Amino acid sequence: MADKSKSMAANSAPQRETHGSDKARRARPRKRRAQIIDAAAQVFAELGYSAASTQNIAGVLGLRQASLYYYFRSKDDALSEVCLIGVQGFLEELEAICDSTSGFAEKVRAGILNHMMPLREKRAYVLVFLRDRHRMSGPGRKEVGKVTRAYEKLWRDLIEEGQRAGAFDPAPDARTVTLAISGMCNAASAWLDPETDGEIERVAGQFADLVLHGLAR
Repeated sequence: MADKSKSMAANSAPQRETHGSDKARRARPRKRRAQIIDAAAQVFAELGYSAASTQNIAGVLGLRQASLYYYFRSKDDALSEVCLIGVQGFLEELEAICDSTSGFAEKVRAGILNHMMPLREKRAYVLVFLRDRHRMSGPGRKEVGKVTRAYEKLWRDLIEEGQRAGAFDPAPDARTVTLAISGMCNAASAWLDPETDGEIERVAGQFADLVLHGLAR
């Protein structure tokens, strides 16, 4: 029995090693793709989409230009991916905020801070989305537009629910308030220094005060 057990263990060891190796091989393309997306966001943010080239993106990673086309068919595909990442986080976090048990004013404060935090965490992605999203075409443009509209709807619903509940003045138009919040937060990307400790939190707090004073009954 002992000899048989040793034989079975010996036979199973290579299988576990092979399984682990296969998993690692599958993970490598995903990791490389993420690195290329990061490089594309960096290049687009620094040079602008029109001036940037796939050669610039490849140069950041020390790759051959042709290697990029294994991961993306074109520069436009890379832009679509960067813009989608730039806006997707906004939506997911705001959904969680709106679903929380916090009061309406607290949700507005949290939502505004959520809108501005990516300027520190994913600055290149946000800058590219704000400046170059209108240059997208095809399915990528539709997908980013869908996420953007869903994000704006969450804000409108939040404002309208607060108005119906008596927490906010019912007079302001919810869509106008939504666009004012987005415009105010987006414009801050041009002058706010996200590396200064507490700067994003300070500005987001002041923006929230402006919005909530305007919505006060």
